[in-house]
Amino acid sequence: MASYRDPKCVWSVGNIQRVEDCDPASVGAKGRGLHLLKHPVDALRYGSWPGRLFEAEPVGPIVAEDDEKVRCERVRLLREVDSGLVFGQSGAEVVSFLLQLEHMPWLKGAQSHSAAVGAAGKYQQRLAVWGWTEVPIQICRFHDWQAATSMVRKGFRPATRVGACSAWHALSLPWMTWASPWAASSAWEAAWRGMEARSTGTAWDLARTNWKGSTPWPSFRDHAWRDMAYSIKVTIGIVSGAAAADAARAAEYLMGSHLLPPDPFEPLMEVWRLGYWPMGVIEGRYVLGDLSPMIPSVAAAG
Repeated sequence: MASYRDPKCVWSVGNIQRVEDCDPASVGAKGRGLHLLKHPVDALRYGSWPGRLFEAEPVGPIVAEDDEKVRCERVRLLREVDSGLVFGQSGAEVVSFLLQLEHMPWLKGAQSHSAAVGAAGKYQQRLAVWGWTEVPIQICRFHDWQAATSMVRKGFRPATRVGACSAWHALSLPWMTWASPWAASSAWEAAWRGMEARSTGTAWDLARTNWKGSTPWPSFRDHAWRDMAYSIKVTIGIVSGAAAADAARAAEYLMGSHLLPPDPFEPLMEVWRLGYWPMGVIEGRYVLGDLSPMIPSVAAAG
């Protein structure tokens, strides 16, 4: 609840905050005083998400103002409001999506194959408006880390080709300038943290489980065990990057989804929610990776 520019200035609801030696009006809106933003999204210029958003009112005359804010000598903090307002008209949906990412069962797999195939099919159907032609869908079950990594390097991801991930650029809404990068970065962080942040421990644990060396307990001096753990960690990092990128694009698109064609990232994220890795188009097929045989503990970690 401290001021952005002066941590000693602490706000409290219902009380009047005052600044001594406020600059005169001739200095303009950026002079010394208490600054109130006119639009919720502009709070992202000075704060971070997640955060708290409050409504306030000038007490007495406004000293100066511009298009973005007003500068006052005295201000009363009225009430806390929904922080999702910083994300515009679809703010509630964006916040809900960000919260869902915290509880995604990343890579759990083994859930309904038909549901995963159906979600991937809907994803491709919604890309048709950008000229995408559907390809057959295939689920690949992996029992080897390097095989999964090698296979995904052969493919490409449709969203980046058709440009759906940047469709919101065409909206020309002023709050998009600030809100969409924050939504994207928040989604990226949530997805990455949910899967990759604990991958180091997961990698070592799985390497220990699969250890077939001569010593009863592996150690960092065992090169084979260390190499196995590193291979697992690299693979999880690659998958984590893909999940984070998809989540970021989904959040961006959601910002303007009320003005855009049906959201293609909604069914794409459903594939992730079902525990599969949408790897992209590989040798003419849209491939969903089932990594559950290799990572039984990643779901619990994520």
